[in-house]
Amino acid sequence: MNSIQMNEVERKDIPNCNHASLSKEYHLGSATGDYVCDDCGKSGFGRNWPEQEAQAKLAAKRT
Repeated sequence: MNSIQMNEVERKDIPNCNHASLSKEYHLGSATGDYVCDDCGKSGFGRNWPEQEAQAKLAAKRT
């Protein structure tokens, strides 16, 4: 697992990115609790945020 400073992240528009490679995010040397996708730069809370995001999208489609 890699680590990354908040100001090092460059967000890219990658449609349907699967967020396969995540790095732990730090701010001023302290872990933020967020993980950043190495491919598209999107961040989310917790190591499993891509799975939670996918489940939320599926639930939204069902309603």
